[in-house]
Amino acid sequence: MKRPLKIDHRFESKDDFGNYLSNQYDKGEFSGTNVVELNNISFDFSVVIPFNFAGYPFNSNLSNLLMTGEYIINNCEFLSPVKLENSKREINFDGQCWFNDSLRIQSRKTNLTFKNCEINDLDVSESIFGDENSKLGKLRVKSCDVYKTKFKNATFHGLVDFYNTTFKENVIFYKTDFLNIVVLSATRFNQNILFTYTLLNDKVIMRSTIFDKGFDFSLAVLKGELTIFDLSHSYDKYYSENGITKEFEYERAVSKSGVIPIQNKLETYRLLKLEFEKQKNIPEYLNFKLFEKKTYKQILANKEWSFNNWFDKATLWLNGISNNHGNSYFRAFLFIIIVGWFFFYLSFISTENYEFTLNISLWEFNKGLSSFVQFLIPTHKFNYLGEEINLTPCYYVFDFLGRIFVGYGIYQFIQAFRKFK
Repeated sequence: MKRPLKIDHRFESKDDFGNYLSNQYDKGEFSGTNVVELNNISFDFSVVIPFNFAGYPFNSNLSNLLMTGEYIINNCEFLSPVKLENSKREINFDGQCWFNDSLRIQSRKTNLTFKNCEINDLDVSESIFGDENSKLGKLRVKSCDVYKTKFKNATFHGLVDFYNTTFKENVIFYKTDFLNIVVLSATRFNQNILFTYTLLNDKVIMRSTIFDKGFDFSLAVLKGELTIFDLSHSYDKYYSENGITKEFEYERAVSKSGVIPIQNKLETYRLLKLEFEKQKNIPEYLNFKLFEKKTYKQILANKEWSFNNWFDKATLWLNGISNNHGNSYFRAFLFIIIVGWFFFYLSFISTENYEFTLNISLWEFNKGLSSFVQFLIPTHKFNYLGEEINLTPCYYVFDFLGRIFVGYGIYQFIQAFRKFK
């Protein structure tokens, strides 16, 4: 919990708070400074920052300070809605601030920072931060817990930094324009995060980012650079919806409800796979290549039967059991031994000289093992068992199939060994 540890003053109306500020000013708390510093206060009325006391019998210097000064707010709780309007100088919530109700941030030209705060409802929809001619208007939300969010049609000309922040509910960057750097390092998303028609115009930094559920980059406009590594993600916890076919259902899912269609999941894995490949990050490239194929298998499983779909499913299944889609040479080795033995034994007992039996002597086992090793060489001769063996048509069929599957296994074995090429 990021709530204040200590509250010294509680105010239930703007009038009470205004009297408090006047007394503090008279005591010299704000004299000689351009900073409005507030500590250990509970606000139980709707707050608008900067505070505007126009029409109140305020000292003019205090009114000017409240409208134009920098704000530093610590260890405060806001029990009612809060609205942050544009201000001449920065507003900093430096720690242990709790926003129990909505926090509405309107367009800003100066920087805004939250550190170690808890925000129950963050609304920046339709807002514009900074402009084309200024590097100000930065939004920093660091080491905070954030629940509901609204980012629809927001525009960020400056830096957006969500370092080490946890988002508790779905996050949808719907038609959000990030024109500058976006920092998601050590950020945690407990639910789905969707970049729906999101413009990522500059660098997006994701280091040690944790995705507890799903993430969707498929609809993002990626004009900038993704700097991603050490992501934490579980394929099994990434739930996606497979039955979305109608356009209005799809649009509602990605823009309002935060449900990720399975096609978006597949495309997200493909994009990140290619991004890791471009960065020469082979281990992560292989992981997301595996996730992509597993997702495609899910899509195929729900399609109507056709020969092409069946062939694709069979191919993916063989790739999975033979070397885990290029990730396991040990699985490829077992595949060669098991499949090779299966076809070797079938061809062995299909000759006229041998038959099925469970009673095998040590000499017969050693002889069979020697023949089996020869069988594992795809270019072995048909009469490797000896000239005296009478071969049948079934023998040639099983021997031929064995060569195909053993050769396939050897190829998969080599592919798995070359996965870090």
